[in-house]
Amino acid sequence: MGLNEVSHQFLPLLFRSLEHIATLTQARTSIHQMRLFLMQNQQRVSTMTPEQSYAYWAEEAKIKGTSLVIADTLLCVLIFCRSMPIEWIMSSQHDFVSALFHLMRESTENINVLAVGCLEQLALRGKLSYATWLQWISDLPQAVQQANQHMTQETEYLQVQEAANTGNQSLDNTNLPAPLTRQLDFHRSLSRMLATVVSSHIGLITQDKNLLKAIFLSTDYNSNNSNKKPNKNATDFAAYLRLLVDMLHHPSGRVVGEQINLWVGMLRDPQISKSTLALDPLVTDILNCFTNHMVKLEWDDIYDDTHPHSELFQASWEDEDEYETWSHEYRAKASQLFKYIGNCYPHIASSILLTRISNLFAQHGNGEPLDHVCPTNKQLLAKSLASRQFEGIVHPMDNILGGLPPWSLNAQGKSSSAGSCKKQQQYQQQQEVNIRAQTQSSLSQLASGIVSWNPSYLWLRFRRAQILECLKVCT
Repeated sequence: MGLNEVSHQFLPLLFRSLEHIATLTQARTSIHQMRLFLMQNQQRVSTMTPEQSYAYWAEEAKIKGTSLVIADTLLCVLIFCRSMPIEWIMSSQHDFVSALFHLMRESTENINVLAVGCLEQLALRGKLSYATWLQWISDLPQAVQQANQHMTQETEYLQVQEAANTGNQSLDNTNLPAPLTRQLDFHRSLSRMLATVVSSHIGLITQDKNLLKAIFLSTDYNSNNSNKKPNKNATDFAAYLRLLVDMLHHPSGRVVGEQINLWVGMLRDPQISKSTLALDPLVTDILNCFTNHMVKLEWDDIYDDTHPHSELFQASWEDEDEYETWSHEYRAKASQLFKYIGNCYPHIASSILLTRISNLFAQHGNGEPLDHVCPTNKQLLAKSLASRQFEGIVHPMDNILGGLPPWSLNAQGKSSSAGSCKKQQQYQQQQEVNIRAQTQSSLSQLASGIVSWNPSYLWLRFRRAQILECLKVCT
């Protein structure tokens, strides 16, 4: 007898195990109230009366036992999500997916990380129906919002726990890890899962003609649609993409790097990147966020705790060697992303390059803040912030400029409007004229600024030579 024949017997048991989240939530609320009582009465956990101690540790045991049951159940469900028939989890009889959405709020024993892992395994299989996929697109942002709200409560719980244990009545002066550090594993798995929901179902994005039409209603060549409003599916999808981009602002590259494959896949598909405006409002943030993490970290600053995110970065990578390995992989994957952005959005990419390099000249053009200087010859060292900042722009610039389409640099380049209907072709040709003018203007100002930059420090001169080398692809 196979598991499929007896699944109706053990699946309800697994689902009931997940329902113990109500017991866990109630127990955590109860013990939080106990700790508040101790604080208000100038007591600590170590000075509780026997009656208080009995009630307190009974709730602690309940929290520990219940959370372990839920965590172990999720480990089993994760295997089912990865390997067993998808109908086991997606059936209407036991709504495991809604339960997993709810469990994203609970951090005890990494329950939220395990719940996200289950959802990721379901998404990786690429078997969600269109209706189910749209439901996920609609529901996940709200589930993430609720999880974030619960994290605020989690911080309060931990502060009160620390105060009850130590007797320190000031909730602001605790030795707790920063919220971003505590939530790193959750944010990393969440970023990967949210990206997987889209990247494993790219075909569904182009399946709904109304979804695509709703996204590019503002185009001029189809005036009949210009006054129509986007439908709910398009609005939900846009909100979902915005959530993904918001996560790219996370200071840890570990979280940001989980999304590279998604954006490369979407930019590579011409029906998404060139036939709609779905990514237009997001490209600037996407390019800036991925470029930010091209600047290498200085681990001496992290070890010395002088970097504002030292704690987070030490949690993200075990040591400098692991970071260097990750950095090489990140740069290799980001190369494609930068090339596709340059190819699909040459005017935006060139404008961003101009802005970023102009800011670098203003902030670090003379070696500021002169943080690592050789005591012998007074020259900047390679690990100085100015040198690292300019080095961090070389790789994106080289790939962006290498990906620019020929028509964006000169009128003789092959147009992307070939094969389109006459009315649409005229619109695209006019668009290309505007894009070409913007691109050429940005590149001209960029080249002028680089040529006129004359740093005195040797490492900055080397960075200038590297940047000038990138410009050769445009000549």
